[in-house]
Amino acid sequence: MRTWPALALVLIVGACSGGGGGGPNSFRAEAACGLLDRLADSAQPVEEVDVGDPARFGEALELSVTNYATTIDDLREVLPSDFDEDLDRLEAAATQYRFEDALTARVALDEYAQANCVEPTVPATESSE
Repeated sequence: MRTWPALALVLIVGACSGGGGGGPNSFRAEAACGLLDRLADSAQPVEEVDVGDPARFGEALELSVTNYATTIDDLREVLPSDFDEDLDRLEAAATQYRFEDALTARVALDEYAQANCVEPTVPATESSE
């Protein structure tokens, strides 16, 4: 089994994290930032499993994608409706294991995190050393 799905999933979910924003919509921004943090946590099952065990890896990958999709649904409740199409594309790509497409669909969320979250991280399309 190739390890690229695990690496791609970690890149997808690890792009955004932060604590909260200010301004008139600070509660919604704070909730969104918390959920973006939860997206990053979705990769934990994949990060902890031995890829040499295909059955366990498959289960961990499925659990991560399920958690990711659930968090996307929760984000729909706190993000402005302008993000609906991005969230639809992101969820479709992730649940179909099209991780490169999911990276593309994450751009608007990464920009939102950079603008609204206290501790913005490097966007998923950039690599850190």
